[in-house]
Amino acid sequence: MLPLHLVRLARFCDWTIATEATATPHTFTLAPERIAQLAAWGTGPAEVLEQLTAALGRRPSRRAVQRLRAWAHPGQQMRLRPLLVLEAENGELLAQVRRHKLVRKRLGEVVAPNRIALDPADAAALAQTLRTLGYYVEPPSTSSGTASTPSTGSGAEAAGEGGGDRPVPEPVEGTGLSPALQWFLITVYQRLGHHLPLPLDLPWDVRQALRGQLSALQQASAESAASRLLDSLQAALTGYLQLPAWSMPATEAPEPVIQQALDQGHDIEIRYWGPADGHVTNRMVTPYWIEERDQSRYLIGWCHLRQQERTFRLDRIEAVEVRVRAGRQGLP
Repeated sequence: MLPLHLVRLARFCDWTIATEATATPHTFTLAPERIAQLAAWGTGPAEVLEQLTAALGRRPSRRAVQRLRAWAHPGQQMRLRPLLVLEAENGELLAQVRRHKLVRKRLGEVVAPNRIALDPADAAALAQTLRTLGYYVEPPSTSSGTASTPSTGSGAEAAGEGGGDRPVPEPVEGTGLSPALQWFLITVYQRLGHHLPLPLDLPWDVRQALRGQLSALQQASAESAASRLLDSLQAALTGYLQLPAWSMPATEAPEPVIQQALDQGHDIEIRYWGPADGHVTNRMVTPYWIEERDQSRYLIGWCHLRQQERTFRLDRIEAVEVRVRAGRQGLP
């Protein structure tokens, strides 16, 4: 099986790696919830079936095709809507903002350590309240209410998850791409250079000339969209393309290492044994705190693999390593 097929399969399969030497070290299992989610985003069973056929080198069995269609059916009955969120530079800043009653009453569900949903109708008033309290924010777009605007200094940002009807600038002559889309592609390309050598360097004067064609809001929207794309890519790589779980050395006492990460504000990578399915997985976790329940110690933190807040029992953590958080890189 080609590596490209592995990446494609990871979208709609649970990928487990055996912790012992076996004839089948990698196991792919079709995941009903993933297929339903893909269907809700517009990836129907026909496209999934095509990718499965390409990866396997043959068409799946009739029974597998029937199950695939049945799992996709609930997602096809759903319609996803864009979600407007308030994004802070970090979780600590978001917690600080939420202490203000005038801000808190306009906020909704927490969707990430530094992101919280809000009603688009309250976006303009919330931006004004944040400015009054001394935070710098750009006003949301008046045309759509889902504009993506960055923070500067100790600020927060309103970001439209899933897009929206934003004004699109005219394409640059000879390219067919709008300046905002070009800036989005440049941002993605440049930030990929933080992880691997880039084949070509983009001239500074060309980047500056393109930047000059964008308003602050258009540039911020493109950069925010690029960040969300790269975050999703990082989550996918963390969840499915890491080194095998046994590559981490065992840790005799995980709690001191976790406490060190809490004190220093770092993330951790853990090798965790799940009692429900008996599988061992590597997970990147942002630790929040450690607490005791019924004479057992638990870690509460944000799981980057599941993109949810999760609780981990310490005696099921087989290995843990501190991972220094990468700071946000500046743009050219």
